[in-house]
Parts: sequence; structure tokens; C-alpha cells
Amino acid sequence: MFSRTTVESFSKNCALLLFFLGSLAALVTVEIGLRFVHRERRIRFEGHSIPVSGSESRQFLEGLSIAHWTDHGSRGYSSGNSTNRPIMVIGDSFVVGKEVNDSQLFSSVLQKQLRANNLPIDVFSCGVPGGNIADYVGDADRYNQWFSPTWTVVVLEGDDFTASMLRKR
Repeated sequence: MFSRTTVESFSKNCALLLFFLGSLAALVTVEIGLRFVHRERRIRFEGHSIPVSGSESRQFLEGLSIAHWTDHGSRGYSSGNSTNRPIMVIGDSFVVGKEVNDSQLFSSVLQKQLRANNLPIDVFSCGVPGGNIADYVGDADRYNQWFSPTWTVVVLEGDDFTASMLRKR
């Protein structure tokens, strides 16, 4: 009824299909496992959801990145190795920078440039995704108490003056 070559060809195609489906199932299982293990842990603090110190988040939507969170939901700050002259950067999701790795965050790049010029200054980021000017003003006092920065840089962009000012939280 069927020739031997037809049956062998069908068997090879089935084997390739099973291999492909098995590989796909394995990849999905690993991804689900990694998302569980490496999920960003958050806590509620004074109306904000901030990442827990020591947690990390993985992001795949706008590139591949891993962000590590330090003291009080900041990136790049550690009270154990801070200098006396830290610079704090506050702002929205551009400051949070979950789409880039820690070394690519603009506060990290600034810190490297300062240290390359013999200025041992720590620079760290404290951002609130979707934040606006009112958030930055309200958060500045709390951040000053936590980190006692010498300088505070507030990053503003066009949306801070328009739509985000009208959103209710």
C-alpha cells in the first residue's frame, strides 16, 4: 500500500515534529521557572509600590535586560559602600530604566565618567514609572531622609508637563 521510502519519510517527519514540540515545551518550562525564581519582589510603602532590596527584574519586551534593585527601591545605591557625596537622580520610567542592564543605566554611566575623572561620587537612580512633577516633589523629602544626597537631579520630559499632570492615582 505505502512504499518503504514513504513510511521512512513520514517517520522522520514525525520524529522532527516531536523533537521540535519537545524543545518548545522545554523552553516554555524553563522560561516559566525563571520568571518565578527571578521575579521582581515589591512592597507597598507610602502609597508606592517599590522593589525590595536585593530583588531583580528581567525584561524582554524592549530588549533583554536584568535590573538589580538596592536600598529602598533604588538602582545603584548600597548604604554599605556609599561615599559621603552621593548624587541622587529622581524621575519617571526613564530613570527606572528597566529596559537596560545596570551598567547601561544613565546614572551608572555618569558614575563611571566621574570616577574616570578622579571624582569618587556614587550616583544612583530613584524612579517612579508613570511619575510626574508632583510625585518627584513628594518623594524628594523621603529620598533625602533615606539617602542624604549632596545633589539631587530631577529628570523631566515632555509628558511631565502635560498628560501625566492630569492623571489621577
